[in-house]
Amino acid sequence: MIVEGELDAGTAPRLGAALHSLLDQGATKITVDCSGLAFLDSQGLGVLVAASRRLRDGGGALHLRGAGTQICRVLRLTRLDQVFVLEDADGGG
Repeated sequence: MIVEGELDAGTAPRLGAALHSLLDQGATKITVDCSGLAFLDSQGLGVLVAASRRLRDGGGALHLRGAGTQICRVLRLTRLDQVFVLEDADGGG
């Protein structure tokens, strides 16, 4: 799944619906490509955390791939870099 631009109150509900659809289909690992993500707010974080919790409850994990410096900074500040599996992130792990 690729997320580009801004993940905020205006776009988070669409991502949430797409993630929940995958979860309802039985996904146990979801990778979100964040390499094109420029901005992430609390609404976007909430959608990612909710999906991550649901995946972990089923023995799976949410992977964030290619998060840039600014996104990694937000994840570190909120300590969510400990919640998500970060792949190929700039300064995040």
